[in-house]
Amino acid sequence: MSDLPGFWRFMWLFWMQPIALHRLFRSVGVEPKESGWKLLRRRRSPGDNWWLLRSAQMLLLLGPVLTAGLFLAPGRHVNWLGVPLFVALGAAIFVAYDMPYGIASGVAFGAAYGIFGGVPAGVPFELATLVVAFGALLGADRGVSFGRVPEVKSFGLEAVNAFFIALSRIPIYLLEIICQFLARSWNSMTGRKTLRWVPVLRHELSYLPHPFLESHLLAEANADPILTRRVLDACSIAPGQRKTGRRVEARLRAKELKRLSDANDFQALTELRGFWLPGIQGADGVLLGFSEAGRYLVAAQTAFNPHHQLKHLDGLTVQLNAIENQLRANRNALTQPFEEPLEALRRTGQAMRAAAEEKAAGLISNPFRTENLSGEEGPELFRGRENAVRDIEEIFSDASHAASLQLLAPRRAGKTSLLKMLPGLLPDTVCVFFDLQAHPVASVGAFWNKLAEQALIQAKLYWRVELPKLPEGPPMEAAAEWLAQLDQLPDGRRVLIALDEFERLQDLFPGSRLEFLQLMGLFRATIQHRRGVRLLVSGATPFDQLDGVWDDHFISARQIKLPFLDLPTTTGLLTQPAPGFPSDAIPDTVAHEVFRRTGGQPYLVQVFGSLLVSLLNDNKRTTATVADVQAVENRAMEWAESYFRDTYKSAPPFAHDALGGLACGKTVELTPAAGSRNATYSRPMTASRFPCSARGSSITLWSETGPTFHRDGSARAVEDCTGRTLGPDR
Repeated sequence: MSDLPGFWRFMWLFWMQPIALHRLFRSVGVEPKESGWKLLRRRRSPGDNWWLLRSAQMLLLLGPVLTAGLFLAPGRHVNWLGVPLFVALGAAIFVAYDMPYGIASGVAFGAAYGIFGGVPAGVPFELATLVVAFGALLGADRGVSFGRVPEVKSFGLEAVNAFFIALSRIPIYLLEIICQFLARSWNSMTGRKTLRWVPVLRHELSYLPHPFLESHLLAEANADPILTRRVLDACSIAPGQRKTGRRVEARLRAKELKRLSDANDFQALTELRGFWLPGIQGADGVLLGFSEAGRYLVAAQTAFNPHHQLKHLDGLTVQLNAIENQLRANRNALTQPFEEPLEALRRTGQAMRAAAEEKAAGLISNPFRTENLSGEEGPELFRGRENAVRDIEEIFSDASHAASLQLLAPRRAGKTSLLKMLPGLLPDTVCVFFDLQAHPVASVGAFWNKLAEQALIQAKLYWRVELPKLPEGPPMEAAAEWLAQLDQLPDGRRVLIALDEFERLQDLFPGSRLEFLQLMGLFRATIQHRRGVRLLVSGATPFDQLDGVWDDHFISARQIKLPFLDLPTTTGLLTQPAPGFPSDAIPDTVAHEVFRRTGGQPYLVQVFGSLLVSLLNDNKRTTATVADVQAVENRAMEWAESYFRDTYKSAPPFAHDALGGLACGKTVELTPAAGSRNATYSRPMTASRFPCSARGSSITLWSETGPTFHRDGSARAVEDCTGRTLGPDR
């Protein structure tokens, strides 16, 4: 009971800060917002008894004291009969309605009627209306009884006037204006921090706006942001200060956006990360527009090639125009401050464009991408996938049938790039992309929490859609309820959940087969019964090479494979990767040589294309030769080292010996088991058909289906990434 306030603090909170009082009670286990009748009848805790005692004290003592001592003007007639009458009315409301409103209204009504003839003060509107009506009935009754109609009119007018005076707390408001003026003036004259003196911190029922509060907050926001945040929180409670708080917060957020732009901290801008910025999840449409602009600036800032920078800056221009249109369509005090950071971003973009154009003069634009392709650049560079794209569109465009999909491809063959282009393929579907490798989780509960978190972020950032949060409770039950809510989104909107690297999902249940089966059962129920929720899993391993439970639960899943590129597709990609690319920069003969060395592996084709263009720009040339392919091969092996290492590690143990033999120049015939494990090892390999290229201490194997192994070593022995000695370097 030590956390409960004493009598005098309770009296202050009761009259001036009822919301703070309510929160205090809730924090100590007392539920004040309850019918007094119910509270009196049920078994009460010590805290409940304390609340009843304090309420009775306020009811019996405070009303007459406040009436006589605080509000009674000299010579003012007091209707002492009305005081107990309305106190009794408040007590009745206390028993039948909520305790805090009943007690407060009882004291206030009694005091007000004694002073003004029946005026409520500082109470909710619905209760005030009740008392005004009751007072009007009393006045009419008195007028009819004594036959003095003018007195009825005078009484009613006086009651209405007094009602609005008391409801707006004008006597207190006059004192608040003085305090606010003195605090702001002292701050202006001396520069000392006086924000802690503002009345809004101590009065939650202020119905009229405080002058000078807005300028006071802006003046001290930088000096004491924590206290400023407290005052803004208080403004969000006080009815008369809410607009002031929102205006100040908008201006502070705009200033922070401008500061991030001037500091070139575009990553923080993208994440809306700052003291005044709310982050992606708490952002409105205007702030999300600035976040999107920051994303283009980050891409332009990190791009090495000036042509890539210019392309990202073109996207920035489009996004800034969209923000400008949004501000013009809803121009008011809350949006006007954002015009300044908008212009700051324009100036930043123009400066970056001028620098990029200067660097790009005389250079060949390099359109090749060695990272995952985004939705903007994907259609130009994502070649040889037309059949897969058409199948995905057909499967998911039919809203009347449940559907699921398994997308299969070897490492770095374009799975993730295709998944990132799904929003463009399915504009009426909220696509949630979740990479199990990028979001490692250690339990089923963590998996659903992280998935729901990413769904909320992506839906709001890219579709401006609010998805439901994951409910509380056991993970599986909460997940089932969440999926049911996703299935009932308004306007028939659908949700596609794409799980990349799905093979890692089983690792979440190393010791619990039951939990894994429950998860798979939930997936199967979603596929069969949820028309508004679709599932897509992507990885490198077919279901038939995994645990049989995958085939059992994804029995109706459509399987789509992404093969390596064929010769015509590879040639077209290298010779004409984008509109405006010089037709003679990479001739057909060079493209054929790249295909011979890479086998059409998409990632490596992009690596070679990018390196060839860079070589031409470095040497101030316009046309590549076959010799240039040989010249950039070492750099290609360095770029692709992680791919080779991952290829080796992800191969089954029985394929390691075959890879080691190929790396050493031996003729290797793969067994059917080894050959079917991964598309990279899809046919027998011999040293004559798939030569090893050895340069110094680096050995790389290039095969018809792509490079399968890269290993660094010494003159005596070469060790693979697991540390096992494979044999002498040749």
